[in-house]
Amino acid sequence: MNDLNIYNLSLLSDLLQPRKILALLIGIFVLYLISYFIKKIAQKLHHKLPNRKIIIFQISTIIEFCINIFGGIFLFYVVLKPPKELILAFVGSAAVAIGLSIKDLVASFISGLTIIIDPPFQVGDRITFNDIYGEIINIGLRSVKVKTLDKDIVTIPNSNFMNNAVVCGNPGNMDIVVVCNFYVNLDTDLNQVKDVLRQTVLTSKYTYLGKPIDIIIDQMWHDHILCLHIKLRAYTIDAKYEKEFQSDIITRGTKYLSEDGIQTPADNIYSQST
Repeated sequence: MNDLNIYNLSLLSDLLQPRKILALLIGIFVLYLISYFIKKIAQKLHHKLPNRKIIIFQISTIIEFCINIFGGIFLFYVVLKPPKELILAFVGSAAVAIGLSIKDLVASFISGLTIIIDPPFQVGDRITFNDIYGEIINIGLRSVKVKTLDKDIVTIPNSNFMNNAVVCGNPGNMDIVVVCNFYVNLDTDLNQVKDVLRQTVLTSKYTYLGKPIDIIIDQMWHDHILCLHIKLRAYTIDAKYEKEFQSDIITRGTKYLSEDGIQTPADNIYSQST
């Protein structure tokens, strides 16, 4: 074994001293605790200031990102104190292997930086990505976590967002548009239908009145019957009430339409069967 190899081994043994490894593990644990407490503080602030949910989670995400980046660099140079010669020797021999093994991780990391700098969405937004729909609950260095309407947590690598379309339903806003569909007979009084559905929306406790209520009408086949399709678009006060708002409008809207004698294609099918 030549002198150069002996020298490199001595540098490596100095770098991997038990006290340095222990200090590094403690430092990583401290970074984890800091990130954990930042998330908890953000959650408490969200409950106290629900109208500031978007900005609270956005700021907390940026803080976590900076702590992980600069904290990791600090631990590497201050705790391990790697000599320049060892860094050059290690990088020269392992660059290809590391590059191949972590290319996806690096791609996700760079994508995470892009999402932070030029965000297509923010924490708290509702997105549709491929067949996934839900609320952004975390934007990390490697991945984005989405909570679906079924309360499942889906982890999506950041690199997936770079070359695929993502639909954001409420960019930077708490309110979100909700669509409800109704079907009525062709001879229905449309002004009456509009009045009933508009009053249904206005009397819902989930309605956000700061944005318009849209009612769009067209003809379509439903249950093999040509009928009028009523598409109702209204906003709920908070995206978390999306399904509650939709259920409330459909339940009460259907009830009020029936009470006013407005028939649906289903009524025709029932009449024909009897």
